[in-house]
Amino acid sequence: MKRAFYLILALFTCFSAFAQTTPLLVQLDNTTPYLTHPVGAKENYYSIGRIYNISPRVFAPYNGLELTVPMSIGQRIKIPLNEVNFWQNGARKENETVVPVYHVVKQGESLAKISQLFKTDNASVKSWNNLNSDAVSVGSKVIIGFLKVDKTLSPLAAQGMNVRSE
Repeated sequence: MKRAFYLILALFTCFSAFAQTTPLLVQLDNTTPYLTHPVGAKENYYSIGRIYNISPRVFAPYNGLELTVPMSIGQRIKIPLNEVNFWQNGARKENETVVPVYHVVKQGESLAKISQLFKTDNASVKSWNNLNSDAVSVGSKVIIGFLKVDKTLSPLAAQGMNVRSE
């Protein structure tokens, strides 16, 4: 019985560690970039807001949700990236760290097109990705900016990194 318990505990630990290190992949909704978050057990609007440094009053209406109606486990929530939680240049608060946000390169996309889509410049994208040229491969993950998270509130802060100044 003890072995079964420890085996289940080990599996749970492995899966949770994997879930916390999964790269944040950005999607585009018209011109608004967003992340997708699957609602987990015991999560609510405010706990999700703390993870992504965004108010539930912003992401609930974005998803057509009301704060008085609970979410379902497994429900996929779009987390919009805006000036509060998305960083590409400028200043950050002392208590914030940044987590890279990736775009998967599609057929026909160039570095210039990706920079234009995500409203940044080629030089920044090249610097963030340690690229020496404008060439990007289809299917590769390219950093297009950073999610700003509170070091003390967000479990994503463990994935935070220092970014070279431009």
